[in-house]
This record gives sequence, C-alpha cells and structure tokens, in this order.
Amino acid sequence: MFMSLPFLPIAEIEPVFQTFDNLESQKLKDLRGYLERNWLRSTTFPPETWCVFKLPTRSNNDCEGWHRRLNHSARDSTPPFYELVPLLHEEAAKLPVQRVMVLEGTLARLKRKYVRDRQGKLFQMWHKFDGEITSLQLLRQVSDIVGPVQ
Repeated sequence: MFMSLPFLPIAEIEPVFQTFDNLESQKLKDLRGYLERNWLRSTTFPPETWCVFKLPTRSNNDCEGWHRRLNHSARDSTPPFYELVPLLHEEAAKLPVQRVMVLEGTLARLKRKYVRDRQGKLFQMWHKFDGEITSLQLLRQVSDIVGPVQ
C-alpha cells in the first residue's frame, strides 16, 4: 500500500503514512524508514512533487515510441554519428508542427483500453472520496488497481 500513497490528497499522505507505525516485518520497517527519509520528509522531492491525486496517469510510452521509431529509422541500434545527425535533424524539423497540434488539442495520444479503464476506476474512487469513503479505504482500493500484480 506504500506505493499507492501518491494517489491520496497531499493533506492525507502523512496521516495515512503514520498508520504504518506498527509493522511486524523488519524489511517493511526498513522500507517505511526509507520512504519517510527520502520521500515524505525530503526537501528535494516533497509530497507536492509526487502527489497525483485527481491527475490523469502518465507513462513514458510516448518517449519509448519515439525511441523505437528513431531506432527503426537508423536501422542500427548504434548508428555512426554522421548517420544519427540527419535523423535528429528530421525529428527536430517536426517539432514546430507538433507543438501547434498539441496546443490546438489535435495531436491525439493512443491510450489502450486497460489504461482508460484503470483511469476511470481511479476517478470513480476519487469521486467517492468526497464524503463516501475514508482516506485509508481509498488507499486500499487504489492499491488493488495500481499495486503490483501478485
């Protein structure tokens, strides 16, 4: 459930985190200590920077797709520099058009059905959080959706 903390409102993250004080396993205690030091109390990455409450989920699929297309165009996983420069120049030439399309909202992203379904479930839970369920219940429900597969 630790990994579902970003899906809670910022004001609820620390109080819910404190409910994990009485852990049995030493490994879980170590993980809790690490999370508290490096994420909850961090000045580098405070909860405001990693809280995703009521935000659409994102992935690096766009970057992965671009990288795959670039590798395919290069026809080699390690092209020589003189072959890479023209490919990067072609990609850079596309940026002004892509920027305009993003600003106009005409550049569509493909979201797979399971991603859309998961996003819909998250927004339903966040809606229920407005009076129907507690923050701990929200955390448990989100964990069922975004937690690691057993």
